[in-house]
Amino acid sequence: MQNCCKVTNGAFTGEISPGMIKDLGAAWGVLGHSERRHVFRESDELTGQKVAYALAEGLGVIGCIGEKLNEREAGITKKVVFEQTKVITDNVKDWPMNLYGPLSTQIFYGGSVTGATCKELAPDVHSFLVGGASLKPEFVDIINAKL
Repeated sequence: MQNCCKVTNGAFTGEISPGMIKDLGAAWGVLGHSERRHVFRESDELTGQKVAYALAEGLGVIGCIGEKLNEREAGITKKVVFEQTKVITDNVKDWPMNLYGPLSTQIFYGGSVTGATCKELAPDVHSFLVGGASLKPEFVDIINAKL
């Protein structure tokens, strides 16, 4: 699922709880994606709470962090990413360690994925979350960057 709320149940119209996600047969949630942060104005703190709750409820989580273009251009990428990551780690008290092989943390890159960015980032990331570029001919370059 691409989102979940931080509560078990209640009158939260439009939200889906981790329990509902599991009832549908899904095992993972994507939390903190840029659209949730910037379009829906979800704070770093809310993202951290959602990640902690989803993990505590037995879901795997793909926690998204990342800077906006103006932050990258201002040279504060590391600061922004550190702050977002710290809020998640401050909220999660018990990390499940066997969700994805021997390591529970994998790096997936999903920001402006292109053939060029994949070639540059491939050594440092485990996988790419490809959006619109999957509809372009250069998608082959993205696939080949990890082969």
